[in-house]
Amino acid sequence: MNLYHPLIGYVPAGLEELALPSLVSIVLLGVFSTALATVLYFWLVRAAGPSFVSLLNYLIPLWAVLLGVMFLDEQLEARHLLALCLILAGVLVSQPEYQRSRSRETASEARSVV
Repeated sequence: MNLYHPLIGYVPAGLEELALPSLVSIVLLGVFSTALATVLYFWLVRAAGPSFVSLLNYLIPLWAVLLGVMFLDEQLEARHLLALCLILAGVLVSQPEYQRSRSRETASEARSVV
């Protein structure tokens, strides 16, 4: 027997008999992996700025490699390490705080030479 839901139409048979643990799991996934992540994301945008948060996307390959090595027994090769170093160097160089501190160091070095 199919049930009718006003928002989604007919619900397939068997879906109306979901067990309580399944429903609780769905709600917890919705709250913790979606809602909490969204709240943290927007808090980070406000706290650190949108340019920093956009740089976090460059760290996704780092996490993918680390999780692959930890859980899928993938082998870490030298080319992976080189790529990760390039990614981290790019993130570091693109940070305005890093560039300002480097320019101060360069300016102080130039004054000490003269």
